[in-house]
Amino acid sequence: MSASVIEVISPGLLTTVQDLGRPGYARYGLGPGGAADDFALRAANFLADNPPGAAGLEVTLAGPAIRFSAGTSLAIAGADLGPALDGRPLENWRGYMVSAGQVLTFGRPVRGCRAYLAVHGGVDIPPAMGSRSTDLKAGLGWGAGRPLAAGDRLPVGGGIVPASRLDALALAFERLLPAGDESPGGYLDREAVAATAGPQEDHFDPATVSLFHSSAFTVATASDRMGLRLEGPAIRPLRPDIVSDGLVAGAVQVPESGQPLCLLAGHQTTGGYPKIAVAGLAHLRVLAQRAPLARVAFFGAAQDDLDAEAAAYLHAVRAWEAWRLGGRATRLFRVRNGPVCLAE
Repeated sequence: MSASVIEVISPGLLTTVQDLGRPGYARYGLGPGGAADDFALRAANFLADNPPGAAGLEVTLAGPAIRFSAGTSLAIAGADLGPALDGRPLENWRGYMVSAGQVLTFGRPVRGCRAYLAVHGGVDIPPAMGSRSTDLKAGLGWGAGRPLAAGDRLPVGGGIVPASRLDALALAFERLLPAGDESPGGYLDREAVAATAGPQEDHFDPATVSLFHSSAFTVATASDRMGLRLEGPAIRPLRPDIVSDGLVAGAVQVPESGQPLCLLAGHQTTGGYPKIAVAGLAHLRVLAQRAPLARVAFFGAAQDDLDAEAAAYLHAVRAWEAWRLGGRATRLFRVRNGPVCLAE
């Protein structure tokens, strides 16, 4: 294990170690977990010259203060939570070189809910069930599944990425954004997400389905990594209970109260409430960045359109790794009302 560490001076509101999660254990009752906004974690890793699955820190709203024991390189992506290195403001979506003893802090939230800190070499804690992600419910990951605490010392892979390489990574990242992204953090301001019909849409009358898709909801303060609790017009199902079935991130469950719950990365594996809609894969990052009291709306979309968006999204994040490893990377985009195309 590496001798290079990051020392937690203060932990922030909720800071956890996350990677891309533990897929494949749902049949045992364990959800995949991992970063709520996997796009931002992948981006931070790319900008710090890490593979996409390297473990980083997920920082929620109020960030930590951490000290670096050795020189390294870092990148921050996702929410703008006012990061600064020894008091000097840092920009999101680019990499920086760090010297031993420097302290990274966060200020007040500016945009979004969750920021991701990647350090070159990744957070090098022992994996549990194939992942370094913290699962707060299952007790897996750092400290038997707990958030960071003052005094924690997390080993990291370490090493310094030259400034010229960091600059090249930042330029490549902006060239290889997913379709529809005009800037790296543009999705942080989105309120509307595309969703297809849920498997129990027929548990709601047509007027209620129309009300759901034409309404804006407020994210309740009780929301967490499991899901967004939404407050707004009552979306009451005709039949409030179902035989429990499988759940995925982006599914919108509606209990008898009529107040929807949109699932995020930390969701449980099964549930017994009808699901009126399921957000598209490319929109999960938008949901992950909706902070308490923010607004969110779900507009109806055809499955073919969501599949095309997902293909473009996945191609973009895979193109980053192809470029990082020296391969030929292209950008996949979808022309409005046209086919999926490749472009240099």
